[in-house]
Amino acid sequence: MDILPLLDEIATIARNGLAYSENPYDRERYEHLLALASQYYGQALNLPPEAVRERLSTELGYITPKVGAHGAIFDEDGNILLVRRADDGRWCLPCGWVDPNEAPAAAAVREVKEETGLDVRVLQLVNVYARPAGAGFGLHSAVAVGYLCEVQGGELQISHESLEARYWRVDEVPMWHEMHRIYATAAHACWLEYLERVEREENAIEGAPRPNVTGERPRVRVYTDGACLGSPGRGGWGAILLTGHQREEIAGGFRLTTNARMEMMAVIKALQKLKDPSVVQLFTDSKMIVNGIEQGHAKRWRERGWKLGGNEDVADADLWERILELCEYHQVSFFWVKGHAGNKENQRCDRLSAHAARNSRVAIDLGYENTIIERLGLAELE
Repeated sequence: MDILPLLDEIATIARNGLAYSENPYDRERYEHLLALASQYYGQALNLPPEAVRERLSTELGYITPKVGAHGAIFDEDGNILLVRRADDGRWCLPCGWVDPNEAPAAAAVREVKEETGLDVRVLQLVNVYARPAGAGFGLHSAVAVGYLCEVQGGELQISHESLEARYWRVDEVPMWHEMHRIYATAAHACWLEYLERVEREENAIEGAPRPNVTGERPRVRVYTDGACLGSPGRGGWGAILLTGHQREEIAGGFRLTTNARMEMMAVIKALQKLKDPSVVQLFTDSKMIVNGIEQGHAKRWRERGWKLGGNEDVADADLWERILELCEYHQVSFFWVKGHAGNKENQRCDRLSAHAARNSRVAIDLGYENTIIERLGLAELE
């Protein structure tokens, strides 16, 4: 028998207890558990118990993100099962932290049971999400693993951690907890794909070869850039989409716009080009876009009705709104690349956007021009 996993669990229980318990009797018990773990760790690792105890009192080894798991359950009408949390009153998927020596899928099944009373089985992985530290959801970085699940039994009931549990249409949930709107949207798309795959398999001719359907989302690498001949001025955007061995370049221009809007428009046009929900790595030389999404600024602006702290309007709210919508349809990770620094795809996007800005066949950036017309008190463009 390998005793180390058992000692890991005992030490974790003891350390968590000491972190959260204020009752002196409970703390004494947790101290005793930690002493026992230290003693047997010492024997297993050939170290003095005192040295082990000191090391167990702090973080051991390389600091890694916390790992959580959640389960997505849908009824026959496509409504998702959510619980309203007791801590903030917001709605979320059944979720929780993965325990030591526990697989994320097993954690998802356990959390669903604990929070809803339902027995489920995992159908497939939805996605793995990385949440950076300080992104508006806590001090520490975390990884969330989402699973599509199917009810096997049990009765719907809430736990002490929840105020309510019920099925919702994804687009009708009033208040989402943290990133759970993204999780639910992705899970709903995954559920639809799963139903289509099952239907195809059920309708397949017996003995005929079945299609090679894995249920995995397409993985796409996207590069974007924007340009403006004066800001405001004639503008252009360019994007490159790389999927497997396929490459596609797209570009477009506007007669009057700004450089910031062209950077954002490139992102929008690239993501709109992807018809199926996809896992996207998007590279841009715009720190404004990367920070706006990855640090959660845009989501907070939307929650405040697109207002800044001083009640000023958020610039280009129409484009920020569209980017957020596309990020909820696709699973997008944004990465900053330094412009004009030798990245061949970024440089190609720069040329595409500059050429589009100079092209005589340009469109009207209604969002921008209507803003100007509004300031002048004129009628909007149609």
